[in-house]
Amino acid sequence: MILEFVAWNTRVEAGLGRLLFIALPSFWLMVTWAWEGSSSAAWERGVVRAWLICTTMFSILGFSRYLWPAFHQPLRTMEEVPADLERLGWTFEDLEGPPGQPLVRLIGFQVTPRRLMPGQAVRLTACWELLRPAPRNYSFTYQIWSGPDPTRSERLGQVDSYPGMGSWPMRFWPPGSVICDTYRISLSSSRNVPTILSLLIGVYDRSHPDLPQLPHSGGENWFSFGKIPPLSSAPEPRSWEARFEPGILLLAHNIRISDRGISVHLWWKATAHLPPGLHVFLHLLDSEGRWMAGGDGPPRDGAYPTGWWEPGEIVEEERWIDLKQLLPPGAYRVHVGWYHLETGERLPAFDATGKPIPDFSVPLGELQLPQAP
Repeated sequence: MILEFVAWNTRVEAGLGRLLFIALPSFWLMVTWAWEGSSSAAWERGVVRAWLICTTMFSILGFSRYLWPAFHQPLRTMEEVPADLERLGWTFEDLEGPPGQPLVRLIGFQVTPRRLMPGQAVRLTACWELLRPAPRNYSFTYQIWSGPDPTRSERLGQVDSYPGMGSWPMRFWPPGSVICDTYRISLSSSRNVPTILSLLIGVYDRSHPDLPQLPHSGGENWFSFGKIPPLSSAPEPRSWEARFEPGILLLAHNIRISDRGISVHLWWKATAHLPPGLHVFLHLLDSEGRWMAGGDGPPRDGAYPTGWWEPGEIVEEERWIDLKQLLPPGAYRVHVGWYHLETGERLPAFDATGKPIPDFSVPLGELQLPQAP
């Protein structure tokens, strides 16, 4: 056993002293038996034997209930993959292997719950299949990010491990077999709430951090799976400023001018399930109605698309009109509205009396731009 342990640690990059936990019950039994053999008095042997019986039962219970389930991650076949798994079929190609022959395949995943709060934990199950012998002991990384794009958002949680919850380094993993791992990932607090959540899954060699992650056959190795909804619900307003079909209310707004530009604070409320891909337009018009500047884009800069809104949610956002070009001083008007990104068609807008608003462009008010210094 000692020789096997030494051989394992010489072939695996990271020290795995925790594997000795499995042998602790055996070590303890041998120590107790030696103690019993060295006892001379009858009462001492009786105490030792009673202690031996108790520790034997404890060792069997600890090994069968705790140690064996923790360290033994059984291999599976494709027929044993959970049926409720969300299938992906991603393949990752080893940079050192033959071109066009992927190394490992991510069969699918399962994440619960999908609606979370900061500090809550995610239960993630991922099933992998090794397609050919691995030249390195690659690790899997599971990262949860706020927003739809991890390259421009905030990481909220992460777990990295060898396959099999750390018990199957990839060079020991038999090709053709399947491993399903389940992890618990706790989310840290986020500055960007509400937001959708994205899961990034990658394969890399942790012993060589200078090497890139293995390329994924589908390009981007992340997807959106859940959300953190608005943390607090505002009281039901007695009035609202505008209504957009099929189900958005403009509850209130606030405009201020700063050195950066014009800040417009908006409070929206969803009254129905909304289609994805809706964008907000924010226009600055001169006194004759000509467009001078704008700030279009998805709500909350894409962190909380309308396809994830639920009826009753109140979404607060701040939008900016950058004044990069100097505009002549004078009176200007700020207008806001919604449109479909794919077609450019604006959402019908109505005032509080039910009257259609011209051009479906809601006037928010006038402001005066001062003379540039």
